[in-house]
Amino acid sequence: FGVGTVSSYLGHYFFTYRTGGSHLRLGTRYLVVTLGLVGMGVVLHHLALLVGATPKVAALFVTVAYPPLSFGLNHFWAFARGAGGNAK
Repeated sequence: FGVGTVSSYLGHYFFTYRTGGSHLRLGTRYLVVTLGLVGMGVVLHHLALLVGATPKVAALFVTVAYPPLSFGLNHFWAFARGAGGNAK
């Protein structure tokens, strides 16, 4: 998980958003988003199971919810223009 998170962050930092902001600030925001989404995935999965969904349907629900939330939070908050202090 750690290696994947760091490589994903660096990919977003250098390629997706091409920012020059502070690693401390942007990395912290990225970690908050990542850990928050992991927690959200666990909660959504359990809630889906509680309302009677099969494990496959619960996993599908999380799989559909995760990408747009990840994009939105990373694009509009974690790597938003000005978020790193000196973003290009």
